[in-house]
Amino acid sequence: MIPIKLYGPKKCISTYAFIDDGADATMLEWELGKQIGLQGRKGNLKLQWLNGHCSSQQSETVEVSISGTQDDCVKYKISNIFLIKNLELPTQSFALNGLKCSSDLSKLPIENYFNIKPQMILSLTHAFLTVPIDVPMCPDDNGPIAVKTRLGWVVYGPCGTESEHLTKRVLLTRKSSAEDVTLESIMRQYFDTESCMVKLDAKPVLSKDDQRALAILKNTTTLRGGRFQCGLLWKSDEYKFPDSYSMALKRLQLVERKFKTNKKLEMGYRSKMRHLLNKGYARRLTAEEEKIISDKTFFLPHFAVVNPRKDSLRLVFDAAAKVQGVSLNDHLLPGPDLNQSLLSVMFKFREKPIAVCGDIKEMFLQVGIIKEDQEAQRFLYRESESQPVSQYVMTRAIFGATCSPTIAQYVKNTNAEMFVDKYPRAVEAIIRKHYVDDYVDCFSSVEEAIKVVEEVITIHKQGGFEMHKIVSNCESINKHFGNPARQTMNITSGNPEKILGMQWSPATDDFVFDCRFQRVPDDILENKRIPTKREVLSLVMSVFDPFGLLGDFTISGKIFMQSLWKSGLGWDEFIPEALCDSWKSWLCGLVKNTPYFL
Repeated sequence: MIPIKLYGPKKCISTYAFIDDGADATMLEWELGKQIGLQGRKGNLKLQWLNGHCSSQQSETVEVSISGTQDDCVKYKISNIFLIKNLELPTQSFALNGLKCSSDLSKLPIENYFNIKPQMILSLTHAFLTVPIDVPMCPDDNGPIAVKTRLGWVVYGPCGTESEHLTKRVLLTRKSSAEDVTLESIMRQYFDTESCMVKLDAKPVLSKDDQRALAILKNTTTLRGGRFQCGLLWKSDEYKFPDSYSMALKRLQLVERKFKTNKKLEMGYRSKMRHLLNKGYARRLTAEEEKIISDKTFFLPHFAVVNPRKDSLRLVFDAAAKVQGVSLNDHLLPGPDLNQSLLSVMFKFREKPIAVCGDIKEMFLQVGIIKEDQEAQRFLYRESESQPVSQYVMTRAIFGATCSPTIAQYVKNTNAEMFVDKYPRAVEAIIRKHYVDDYVDCFSSVEEAIKVVEEVITIHKQGGFEMHKIVSNCESINKHFGNPARQTMNITSGNPEKILGMQWSPATDDFVFDCRFQRVPDDILENKRIPTKREVLSLVMSVFDPFGLLGDFTISGKIFMQSLWKSGLGWDEFIPEALCDSWKSWLCGLVKNTPYFL
């Protein structure tokens, strides 16, 4: 990596470039290019990686002037630069005092940097900028070397002691864009459910990151006033966020523009925001507090996620939003997976005749975040556009932070373990028969069910959690917990309960599969146009079936996806003509089936 300056029509920006001698396309982060005012020819860029993997995305070809950061560096104008969204290059740190031969290197104008994420790839296309123009320094065979280039000095090679070499990361090129990697991961998880009862479900040894996350939880988690609070799971003790106010303000203005065309969205959005403030989940900062900006200060944009089936709205704080290539989630650890296996919880739910399910109300929002970490959860809001924008802070774990699921699970289990001697069966239910905020259990008798569920409710209440929506396939249990009996539910027109991603009908104690594919465009279902690879995947994966109950129905779609995968097709490319007959055959068989399966 090398520090550089980029010059555009609007301004000059200092950043870092990643020198990649194996690439033949020089790329620049889209957002950075627009900040300095670059404009060029738009088009699609197709990238080919190892093993023939391909991806394509929208790009823009521009020209830019570049130089090193030293005062005597010459400015060069280079062309054929591709603006790319979400380069997602790996972070890196460099310090002279941690290197061998530092006495030799210390004579050179080399900058230290910490947790820097480069925003540009310098490829062979512009190799004249990065080839050595001076003799390498530090001739020690086991140490790093410094090479002078037209952009300044850059350090190559190993650093530190021999033992440290064993823990260093190897940086590899990504084989596709960040969005494609996410889609591939989702697809692999989907097909992984077929390994049920075949692959050993064993927890791996905790990594150093997971050990650090658990240490933070143990050291910061306290119970105060009937509610737990803990710290965020920081990757490092040393970090500094860039100024994110402007980014959050632009995102707020974007949300407000949507309000002008969608009054229903505005009403729901403002109602949810008032709910956060009235409940104490968020608070407005004072004028004095707004002026205090620390290294930990980060402004989170927020947006709404609407569920059309439930006609409900959820506010999400975008911890993945980036400023200068850095987001809040980039500095947070996800922590160890403290959840029970989904299939294990589901199997236990079917062991006995009396079934009960419920969930924890606003689970993440019931966990407080220590005051010093709340600085990273600031956000901007105003009740109307006629008012000035004010600063607020989320005081609870947010939906959107990568560490929130682990924090919530740790707090839930820690609270339950305090009652293991008094309520052993209920504690087992909380630790073994919860999946995130969903509670699913089964019993041999009504009396046992009521007793255990009441104990579960009591334990959760002691930790600030509220159990609600208790539903059973037993009429007397529904009445005991204030729910109407479900004996008259019509399967084809009623609303089954959604538990762990599946739909369950309490009236008949059946799992229900809705295969009407309401989110799939009609012209695809009616076979009026050829879909893209992404649309095929959306259709195949729209049936969530971890048990494999509909295997004979879904297997053809999975086989078809494998054919698309082997073809090397991009996600947004239409399926090839050679596979159209197979697609039409599967689709015709699909739409002729009954909308519901039991």
